[in-house]
Amino acid sequence: MSAPFPPLQLQGARVLREGRLVSEAISLNAGQIAEGAGAPVDLSGYLVLPGIVDLGSAALARHGGAGSFNPALTLRALDREAAAAGVTTTWVAQAWSWDDTVAAPAVARAMAERIANADDLLTDIRMELRLELHMVEAAEDVLETVRRYAIDKVVFYDAVTPIIDGRGALRPETRRDLYAQASMLRETVSRLLPRHLCRMAEAFETLGVVFGSYGDTDAESRERFSMFGARLAATPLTRKAAASAGGMGDPVTMPAPDILRKGSAAPRLDTGTALRDGFCTALVSDGYPFALAAAAFALADHSATALAEAWSLISEAPARIMGLSDRGRIAKELRADLAIVNARTQAVEATIANGQIAHLSGEVGRRFLQAMPGLSMAAE
Repeated sequence: MSAPFPPLQLQGARVLREGRLVSEAISLNAGQIAEGAGAPVDLSGYLVLPGIVDLGSAALARHGGAGSFNPALTLRALDREAAAAGVTTTWVAQAWSWDDTVAAPAVARAMAERIANADDLLTDIRMELRLELHMVEAAEDVLETVRRYAIDKVVFYDAVTPIIDGRGALRPETRRDLYAQASMLRETVSRLLPRHLCRMAEAFETLGVVFGSYGDTDAESRERFSMFGARLAATPLTRKAAASAGGMGDPVTMPAPDILRKGSAAPRLDTGTALRDGFCTALVSDGYPFALAAAAFALADHSATALAEAWSLISEAPARIMGLSDRGRIAKELRADLAIVNARTQAVEATIANGQIAHLSGEVGRRFLQAMPGLSMAAE
């Protein structure tokens, strides 16, 4: 990554700090929010908001999957797309399952290695490992991958039960393989799974991994996961599952695109309902990073107080879930992760990630160039 730019002072904008929009200058130096002077940049008419933290991006699937395209180019495209949406930290979901295509263990390992060794990204991209719940035999392989590539987020998901129940949507040859193993899988569920989950939970806690479950369908499943330490409830599919998580104080993440849809035919819990009932802790992009800022503004509905609360759902709250105290807020000595938004159009026109210009466009681009005509930027 390029070195952070020289000290800057952003002036004239309304800045989201400590839950309020305030009119004050903000200084950036050495990749952090700082005090003191710097080259002045006039941001009158703009909002300076904490960089967005996306806890759940399914964008790999939207780009064809990690195994079906050049992974370096795919990762770079995801990075630039995130920056243009004001996202400064992203967990990109990668499945690990019996599927021999995009969810194959070898594909997951290759993507983990690519992310861990990437040196050309402008934003902080990490991997969320979505682990098929019943892959008991893969425990050592999974843990070695998590250790080697410092994966810090794992969620379990169940792709087997829908197949056994006849509700799955896999390729015919994969479905046949799973039907052939149905008795073994049922035995795994009843006898081996609790021991497996205890072992994985102990290892994840030692490694500092945040772990949970994805797509819970009932309260019993969510309670079982929570009992094993898998506290994060990622996109629960029913109100009962979300309510169970909320009742136990477990964080719940829900997809931001729901907020922007005019009704959904999807037979699952809607994000708006989860928010209304107090079960949603944070919003995730679900593969559409531009939906995050748009959802926050839609929830705010022109209220400054409501914007602070809504923006927290895509910045401070997800950072807190992951235990990252250096981002998600604008405060002295935190990372200089900022989304600069046109107050009139609500468009993200600039993104600063770790003190580096990751995205620059529109009128704000002209103002940065005016302030520092010799600035060497990473922005395209």
